[in-house]
Amino acid sequence: MELGHTTPALDYLRRADDAFDTGGLFVALRELGRREREPVWFRPWLEAEREATQLRCFGATMVPGLLQTADYARSVFRLDPTLTPDRVEEMVTARLDRQAILDREDPPHLTAVIDETALRRFGEEGMDVMAGQLRHLLACARRPHVSVHVLPQAAGLHAGLLGPFILGSTVTGRPFSTTRSAARWWTTSRGWRRCSEGGRVCAATRCPGSSSRSA
Repeated sequence: MELGHTTPALDYLRRADDAFDTGGLFVALRELGRREREPVWFRPWLEAEREATQLRCFGATMVPGLLQTADYARSVFRLDPTLTPDRVEEMVTARLDRQAILDREDPPHLTAVIDETALRRFGEEGMDVMAGQLRHLLACARRPHVSVHVLPQAAGLHAGLLGPFILGSTVTGRPFSTTRSAARWWTTSRGWRRCSEGGRVCAATRCPGSSSRSA
Protein backbone atom coordinates (compact mmCIF):
# COMPACT_ATOMS: atom_id res chain seq x y z
CA MET A 1 0.00 0.00 0.00
CA GLU A 2 2.84 2.39 0.84
CA LEU A 3 4.24 1.88 -2.67
CA GLY A 4 0.92 2.73 -4.28
CA HIS A 5 0.36 -0.76 -5.69
CA THR A 6 -2.84 -1.50 -3.75
CA THR A 7 -5.86 0.52 -2.69
CA PRO A 8 -6.32 0.90 1.08
CA ALA A 9 -9.43 -0.79 2.45
CA LEU A 10 -12.33 1.50 3.32
CA ASP A 11 -12.30 0.49 7.01
CA TYR A 12 -8.58 1.30 7.19
CA LEU A 13 -9.15 4.78 5.75
CA ARG A 14 -12.03 5.42 8.13
CA ARG A 15 -9.80 4.56 11.07
CA ALA A 16 -7.06 6.78 9.65
CA ASP A 17 -9.54 9.65 9.33
CA ASP A 18 -10.55 9.14 12.97
CA ALA A 19 -6.95 8.89 14.16
CA PHE A 20 -5.82 12.06 12.37
CA ASP A 21 -9.15 13.90 12.73
CA THR A 22 -9.25 14.73 9.02
CA GLY A 23 -12.99 15.10 8.74
CA GLY A 24 -13.21 12.22 6.26
CA LEU A 25 -10.45 13.39 3.92
CA PHE A 26 -8.89 9.96 3.25
CA VAL A 27 -12.25 8.34 2.47
CA ALA A 28 -13.14 11.25 0.17
CA LEU A 29 -9.84 10.93 -1.71
CA ARG A 30 -10.42 7.21 -2.18
CA GLU A 31 -13.86 7.94 -3.61
CA LEU A 32 -12.41 10.57 -5.95
CA GLY A 33 -9.76 8.17 -7.22
CA ARG A 34 -12.31 5.41 -7.70
CA ARG A 35 -14.58 7.65 -9.78
CA GLU A 36 -11.71 8.59 -12.08
CA ARG A 37 -11.62 4.95 -13.21
CA GLU A 38 -15.27 5.08 -14.28
CA PRO A 39 -16.34 6.07 -17.83
CA VAL A 40 -17.72 9.61 -17.84
CA TRP A 41 -20.91 8.52 -19.61
CA PHE A 42 -21.61 5.89 -16.93
CA ARG A 43 -21.12 8.10 -13.86
CA PRO A 44 -24.71 9.47 -13.68
CA TRP A 45 -26.00 5.91 -13.49
CA LEU A 46 -23.49 4.95 -10.80
CA GLU A 47 -24.53 7.94 -8.71
CA ALA A 48 -28.17 6.86 -8.96
CA GLU A 49 -27.23 3.25 -8.21
CA ARG A 50 -25.51 4.28 -4.98
CA GLU A 51 -28.73 5.94 -3.80
CA ALA A 52 -30.90 2.94 -4.65
CA THR A 53 -32.92 1.00 -2.11
CA GLN A 54 -33.99 -1.57 -4.69
CA LEU A 55 -32.33 -2.85 -7.87
CA ARG A 56 -33.60 -5.35 -10.42
CA CYS A 57 -31.26 -6.47 -13.18
CA PHE A 58 -31.34 -8.91 -16.06
CA GLY A 59 -28.40 -10.50 -17.86
CA ALA A 60 -29.08 -12.19 -21.20
CA THR A 61 -25.52 -12.96 -22.29
CA MET A 62 -23.46 -12.62 -19.11
CA VAL A 63 -23.70 -12.33 -15.35
CA PRO A 64 -24.71 -8.81 -14.20
CA GLY A 65 -21.75 -6.66 -13.15
CA LEU A 66 -22.89 -6.35 -9.52
CA LEU A 67 -22.51 -10.11 -9.13
CA GLN A 68 -19.34 -10.76 -11.16
CA THR A 69 -16.15 -12.15 -9.67
CA ALA A 70 -12.84 -10.50 -10.47
CA ASP A 71 -11.78 -13.41 -12.71
CA TYR A 72 -15.08 -13.38 -14.61
CA ALA A 73 -14.97 -9.60 -15.11
CA ARG A 74 -11.34 -9.84 -16.24
CA SER A 75 -12.24 -12.49 -18.83
CA VAL A 76 -15.05 -10.29 -20.15
CA PHE A 77 -12.91 -7.13 -20.40
CA ARG A 78 -10.13 -9.04 -22.16
CA LEU A 79 -12.53 -9.66 -25.04
CA ASP A 80 -11.93 -6.05 -26.09
CA PRO A 81 -8.65 -6.06 -28.06
CA THR A 82 -8.26 -2.29 -27.65
CA LEU A 83 -7.79 -2.52 -23.88
CA THR A 84 -4.29 -2.75 -22.45
CA PRO A 85 -3.62 -5.15 -19.55
CA ASP A 86 -3.33 -2.18 -17.18
CA ARG A 87 -6.64 -0.76 -18.37
CA VAL A 88 -8.29 -4.16 -17.92
CA GLU A 89 -7.12 -4.27 -14.31
CA GLU A 90 -8.40 -0.73 -13.72
CA MET A 91 -11.80 -1.74 -15.03
CA VAL A 92 -11.85 -4.88 -12.88
CA THR A 93 -11.06 -2.78 -9.81
CA ALA A 94 -13.79 -0.29 -10.72
CA ARG A 95 -16.30 -3.12 -11.12
CA LEU A 96 -15.47 -4.59 -7.73
CA ASP A 97 -15.65 -1.13 -6.15
CA ARG A 98 -19.11 -0.73 -7.64
CA GLN A 99 -20.22 -3.86 -5.79
CA ALA A 100 -19.45 -2.18 -2.46
CA ILE A 101 -23.07 -0.96 -2.27
CA LEU A 102 -24.04 -4.55 -1.44
CA ASP A 103 -21.73 -4.57 1.60
CA ARG A 104 -22.85 -1.35 3.24
CA GLU A 105 -24.96 -1.30 6.42
CA ASP A 106 -28.15 -0.46 4.48
CA PRO A 107 -27.66 -2.27 1.16
CA PRO A 108 -30.26 -2.11 -1.61
CA HIS A 109 -32.31 -5.21 -2.24
CA LEU A 110 -30.97 -6.72 -5.44
CA THR A 111 -33.01 -9.08 -7.61
CA ALA A 112 -31.02 -10.56 -10.48
CA VAL A 113 -32.50 -12.65 -13.30
CA ILE A 114 -29.88 -14.38 -15.44
CA ASP A 115 -30.57 -16.21 -18.67
CA GLU A 116 -29.52 -19.85 -18.41
CA THR A 117 -27.41 -19.54 -21.55
CA ALA A 118 -25.22 -16.93 -19.83
CA LEU A 119 -24.22 -19.57 -17.29
CA ARG A 120 -23.21 -22.04 -20.00
CA ARG A 121 -21.29 -19.67 -22.24
CA PHE A 122 -17.70 -20.37 -21.14
CA GLY A 123 -15.81 -23.11 -23.00
CA GLU A 124 -13.44 -25.65 -21.51
CA GLU A 125 -10.66 -23.07 -21.24
CA GLY A 126 -12.83 -20.99 -18.92
CA MET A 127 -14.31 -23.74 -16.78
CA ASP A 128 -12.40 -22.68 -13.65
CA VAL A 129 -13.55 -19.07 -14.07
CA MET A 130 -17.17 -20.13 -14.54
CA ALA A 131 -17.02 -22.54 -11.61
CA GLY A 132 -15.80 -19.73 -9.37
CA GLN A 133 -18.51 -17.45 -10.70
CA LEU A 134 -21.23 -20.02 -9.99
CA ARG A 135 -19.97 -20.51 -6.44
CA HIS A 136 -20.06 -16.74 -5.99
CA LEU A 137 -23.64 -16.55 -7.26
CA LEU A 138 -24.68 -19.24 -4.78
CA ALA A 139 -23.00 -17.32 -1.95
CA CYS A 140 -24.69 -14.08 -3.03
CA ALA A 141 -28.09 -15.79 -3.22
CA ARG A 142 -27.76 -16.72 0.45
CA ARG A 143 -27.53 -13.09 1.47
CA PRO A 144 -30.82 -11.72 2.84
CA HIS A 145 -30.89 -8.73 0.49
CA VAL A 146 -29.94 -10.57 -2.73
CA SER A 147 -32.20 -12.78 -4.86
CA VAL A 148 -30.78 -14.65 -7.85
CA HIS A 149 -33.04 -16.35 -10.39
CA VAL A 150 -32.27 -18.22 -13.61
CA LEU A 151 -34.45 -17.74 -16.69
CA PRO A 152 -34.59 -21.23 -18.26
CA GLN A 153 -33.58 -21.67 -21.87
CA ALA A 154 -36.97 -23.29 -22.45
CA ALA A 155 -38.58 -19.86 -21.99
CA GLY A 156 -37.73 -19.19 -25.64
CA LEU A 157 -37.86 -15.63 -26.97
CA HIS A 158 -38.46 -12.96 -24.34
CA ALA A 159 -38.13 -9.19 -23.87
CA GLY A 160 -34.80 -9.58 -22.06
CA LEU A 161 -33.11 -10.63 -25.28
CA LEU A 162 -33.33 -7.01 -26.48
CA GLY A 163 -30.44 -6.26 -24.13
CA PRO A 164 -29.38 -6.23 -20.46
CA PHE A 165 -31.10 -3.73 -18.18
CA ILE A 166 -31.29 -2.55 -14.60
CA LEU A 167 -34.29 -1.05 -12.83
CA GLY A 168 -33.84 0.90 -9.62
CA SER A 169 -35.74 2.95 -7.10
CA THR A 170 -34.68 5.26 -4.27
CA VAL A 171 -36.02 5.76 -0.75
CA THR A 172 -38.37 8.44 -2.12
CA GLY A 173 -39.76 5.99 -4.66
CA ARG A 174 -38.12 7.73 -7.62
CA PRO A 175 -37.59 5.13 -10.38
CA PHE A 176 -34.61 5.03 -12.71
CA SER A 177 -33.28 2.57 -15.24
CA THR A 178 -30.49 1.89 -17.66
CA THR A 179 -30.36 -0.46 -20.60
CA ARG A 180 -27.97 -1.38 -23.37
CA SER A 181 -29.02 -1.43 -26.98
CA ALA A 182 -26.91 -1.36 -30.13
CA ALA A 183 -23.71 -1.26 -28.04
CA ARG A 184 -24.63 1.79 -25.99
CA TRP A 185 -26.25 2.52 -22.65
CA TRP A 186 -29.13 4.97 -22.36
CA THR A 187 -31.46 6.12 -19.59
CA THR A 188 -34.76 7.68 -20.69
CA SER A 189 -38.48 7.37 -20.00
CA ARG A 190 -38.63 5.06 -22.99
CA GLY A 191 -35.87 3.01 -21.43
CA TRP A 192 -37.84 2.81 -18.18
CA ARG A 193 -40.92 1.53 -20.01
CA ARG A 194 -38.95 -1.11 -21.90
CA CYS A 195 -37.06 -2.19 -18.81
CA SER A 196 -40.28 -2.42 -16.80
CA GLU A 197 -41.92 -4.57 -19.45
CA GLY A 198 -38.82 -6.70 -19.80
CA GLY A 199 -38.64 -7.11 -16.01
CA ARG A 200 -42.29 -8.16 -15.87
CA VAL A 201 -41.81 -10.80 -18.56
CA CYS A 202 -38.59 -12.14 -17.07
CA ALA A 203 -40.11 -12.27 -13.59
CA ALA A 204 -43.04 -14.26 -14.91
CA THR A 205 -40.86 -16.90 -16.61
CA ARG A 206 -37.90 -17.21 -14.21
CA CYS A 207 -37.18 -20.21 -12.03
CA PRO A 208 -37.90 -19.71 -8.31
CA GLY A 209 -34.83 -19.02 -6.18
CA SER A 210 -34.61 -22.56 -4.79
CA SER A 211 -34.92 -24.08 -8.27
CA SER A 212 -32.28 -21.70 -9.61
CA ARG A 213 -29.80 -22.80 -6.94
CA SER A 214 -30.36 -26.46 -7.73
CA ALA A 215 -30.25 -26.08 -11.51
